Amino acid sequence: MRLLVVRITDSKFKGLPFDERERAVHKVLARLPETIQADMTMLILLAPGEQGNQLLNYEFDHPSPDRL
Repeated sequence: MRLLVVRITDSKFKGLPFDERERAVHKVLARLPETIQADMTMLILLAPGEQGNQLLNYEFDHPSPDRL
């Protein structure tokens, strides 16, 4: 099993709450194989300019060491 963190940055997300952003990408993600969908553990959906303001985005760019 893989643990996938997915980050999507799109200007269409500006001003939208997370649930609306998630609905916007659902059709695309639904086309991925089920095995890949099952491995997705985190979905980061940002508008341009939000990257520096998000703790999860920082973790995406600078992942913590795996403790396993």
